[in-house]
Amino acid sequence: MTDNYLEQFLDDEDIATPKSQPDQPSWVSAKNSSLAAYEAIQRLYEIKKSYIKGHSKEKDFKLKKHWSITREEVAKEGCIPNAQPVFNNTAYSAHLTAYLKTVNKDLKKKKEERLKNPRDLKAKKKADIMDELTTAKNKITKMEAVNIDELFTKTLNSLPLDVKRKLEL
Repeated sequence: MTDNYLEQFLDDEDIATPKSQPDQPSWVSAKNSSLAAYEAIQRLYEIKKSYIKGHSKEKDFKLKKHWSITREEVAKEGCIPNAQPVFNNTAYSAHLTAYLKTVNKDLKKKKEERLKNPRDLKAKKKADIMDELTTAKNKITKMEAVNIDELFTKTLNSLPLDVKRKLEL
């Protein structure tokens, strides 16, 4: 009876559709360790991507283990006892290896973009920062002067004639 009572408030779509996992390649299956390896690569990809976002100096990327995913890391993260058979001896090993290579290529591309375009002040030289500061200050003073002149002219234009005569303007 309680099931019928609660079901009357739900749409047919809410009852019929189970929660499905995001799109996975065809070679991923829950029957073997390919699902664990695939999910491990996804988690490691997010970790490595956040490392790349958080670092901008070239010395931070000298060790490849900080920004790249290795087979051993995948096995350790996916609770797989040995990485060798998963990447070499199974039916899906070629697909898994190719997927790992594409993920590593993407991480390498993100790393190179990060090194080309540093966004923080730490990566810039002090002289460049000082030049930017002086130009910004000069722009601000010019804008203030223009704003003061505009305000003064608007104020004069908005004064009534009798006030202007008394002020002798």
